[in-house]
Amino acid sequence: MSRDLAIIGCGGLGREAVGIVDAINSSLPARRWNLIGFLDDNPSEDNIRRSDAMQVPILGSIEGRHLSRRDCMFVIAIGSPTARAGVAERLNDDARAATLVHPTAALGRAVTLGRGVIVAAYAQLACNIDVGDHVVVDRAVQVGHDCNLKRLATLHPSAVVSGDCTLGYASRVGTNATILPGVRIGDGGFVGAGACVTRDVEPGVTVRGVPAR
Repeated sequence: MSRDLAIIGCGGLGREAVGIVDAINSSLPARRWNLIGFLDDNPSEDNIRRSDAMQVPILGSIEGRHLSRRDCMFVIAIGSPTARAGVAERLNDDARAATLVHPTAALGRAVTLGRGVIVAAYAQLACNIDVGDHVVVDRAVQVGHDCNLKRLATLHPSAVVSGDCTLGYASRVGTNATILPGVRIGDGGFVGAGACVTRDVEPGVTVRGVPAR
């Protein structure tokens, strides 16, 4: 039996999440999700037009009547971990947060996923990995063994996280960035696109370049 699902955020990540839902449904004998539409407090004209082109309705604000239904699940598909955290705090209902894993993603043994996690196409998570609530693992990301991705961490496309790394609360790893083995990224830390991180990053610090500084 399928479950109703609302995607929070009709921006880029939200619309990409539609493709993950479609892929999940297509991979199963029976549909898992009945996508009812987007919830967004302030959609831009561009995002309204793009959502219309995808034939996915924008139903209204995040705290509207749709999530008052206890049988409706949601996923917070907003790229910014700070913005995602704000929505999660407003809703305060992780029990109804849906986890979406694209069928082409590869998850090894002893990989645990929290609530509201998004794992996009061709992501690879090796083994013995803990993934916290509302984490985003975008397309073609690679995560090595024994990593800990804490709540609201965000990994952008093709990021590489080597073994035994920790990504702190609401941390962010940019597109094509590489984190070497054993490195810790502090809470709210940001790794710029294409960076190579060779040492720990303190909480709230942004690093860029090769090696990242």
